[in-house]
Amino acid sequence: MRLALTLTTLLMLAARVTADDATPAAKQTATDDTIIKLCGDSLAKMFAQCGVPEQIFVNGDNAAILYYGSFGFSVKNKSVTGSFFFEDWKGTIKGAKFGDTKEQVVKVLGSDYRDVKGKDFEAYGWELKEQKATFWLYFTDNKVDRVQIALDD
Repeated sequence: MRLALTLTTLLMLAARVTADDATPAAKQTATDDTIIKLCGDSLAKMFAQCGVPEQIFVNGDNAAILYYGSFGFSVKNKSVTGSFFFEDWKGTIKGAKFGDTKEQVVKVLGSDYRDVKGKDFEAYGWELKEQKATFWLYFTDNKVDRVQIALDD
């Protein structure tokens, strides 16, 4: 019941925020910087800057996931808790792009990163102090295959 109420509230807020905006979400252009900076911001600001998502679903952590095609957001308690970029994102993300090697990424973003290794992946994280978040690049076979911005715990 709470999940249904959360989704209904999200959809009503999206409709209210975008009612005066005649541009469909698919035609709006959000930049990598906009998407990154929305992590930690309000749900209302996200809707105002990105429009209505193509899909909304809930993950195993009971966070709403708002999917915009080549990017998306996770939301809890009316706040954006994470931003994501998907492989069909065109262009760079803070100067890096999908398919870049670890060496290319470090050359662009610098060597002040955290290195996290898992069974099937490795991730480099750069601190975004002003947002209290981390910009994560995930690598498989030494190439960027996932990009995520997550609020720090």
